[in-house]
Amino acid sequence: LAYVAGALQVSVNGLVLPQNDYAALNGSTVILGSAVNAGKELTVKKVDTGIQTVTISASVGDNVDGDQFYQLNGPYQSIRLICNGSGSWFVSW
Repeated sequence: LAYVAGALQVSVNGLVLPQNDYAALNGSTVILGSAVNAGKELTVKKVDTGIQTVTISASVGDNVDGDQFYQLNGPYQSIRLICNGSGSWFVSW
């Protein structure tokens, strides 16, 4: 599968980040920053109709809801994460 520019939208505390403000190295993986700021909210949304899986990976030593990564598998899926300030990002609906 090829990289599709603009297929992801990432926001922090409600503000959409420009594509050069986050690491999406190949269009299918987003690498989270260190989970040290308690209460920080991060949303990742797949904004295309493609079936390519997007993986949200935790920084080394951190986790995403107890795992090293979380995946978005379908068109227009999204995830909202909240940082606990102690190395964890929790899924919030």
